[in-house]
Amino acid sequence: MARWSEPFRFDAYKKMRAELAASGCYEFGIMRGKRFVRRYIGKSHTIFGRLKKYANPKECHNREVARRLHDVHRPVLWVRVIRTASYDALEHRLLRRLGHGPGNGYPWNRKHEPGP
Repeated sequence: MARWSEPFRFDAYKKMRAELAASGCYEFGIMRGKRFVRRYIGKSHTIFGRLKKYANPKECHNREVARRLHDVHRPVLWVRVIRTASYDALEHRLLRRLGHGPGNGYPWNRKHEPGP
């Protein structure tokens, strides 16, 4: 059974090309002490390629993620990933179960697209 990776700082993704060359889901979040607090979920057929797009301010489509990634004073964003070929279904299930938008499990997600 697939499991979430240990959280890592976003900027470390560049050194993890081989590990992130798979399809799957990713969560952006913050750390509260040693606890990862999820804020956003996404999916991609190549996790590394998707994270690379987020690193480019012109391609980062989520305002909250962009604000934290590109804050010159304190760029703090953590990531964890789960590699799976069923990434569409996994993202759909998690969004449906935990919710999206302020006050829910994924407050930085602004919409929930229909699942498979």
